[in-house]
Amino acid sequence: MSDIIIGIDLGTTNSEVAVVRGGRPEVIAVEDSHLLPSVVGLADDGSLLVGQAARNQYVLHPDRTIKSIKRRMGEDTQVSMGDQKFSPQEISALILGRLKRAAEEEVTLGALLRDPREREQTLPIIPLLLAQGEGRELLPPEDRRILPGDRLLLCGCSLGRSRLGWTLQNVHSLNYVLTGGSAPEGAIWQWLSRRLASPRAGQSVPS
Repeated sequence: MSDIIIGIDLGTTNSEVAVVRGGRPEVIAVEDSHLLPSVVGLADDGSLLVGQAARNQYVLHPDRTIKSIKRRMGEDTQVSMGDQKFSPQEISALILGRLKRAAEEEVTLGALLRDPREREQTLPIIPLLLAQGEGRELLPPEDRRILPGDRLLLCGCSLGRSRLGWTLQNVHSLNYVLTGGSAPEGAIWQWLSRRLASPRAGQSVPS
């Protein structure tokens, strides 16, 4: 499984992130926009805000909102955000982290076909056709972005289809195959894993 290539532009006013697909860069959306405001703030409850939410509160709460931090990069100083202090590098890291998460949240065909029990393994499934809107693509590559409403024609054994079903129906399994975070566990998942690995789930048994 190839690693994703991410490019980030940290701007003074707005920032953006792009991924490489098929050898070409593609800017991806963050919070329904290709541009993320380079603004960080503290909400009423003390939680961190990054992007549009932080910019929205700037007029009412400029004392706990920071923008245009790029102009202060490299300075040996700290900026105040509410009753907390941060270095320009720490504020920039929050913006970069939000952009990185947006790229990681992108669903690609290759990521979707990872094994929900061990994401380093690929399911025994071959994607034959991808239908996106009115378009059709034969043998789509693994870095192809998958969108809600897309339709896939797959070829594979029942074991692969069963495990893909759990990826699509279980939010924890989906999070694991996409990000590597918190592999599914617990008694129910262990029971399902044993059942999926059994011959009744479609796995052939040597004679």
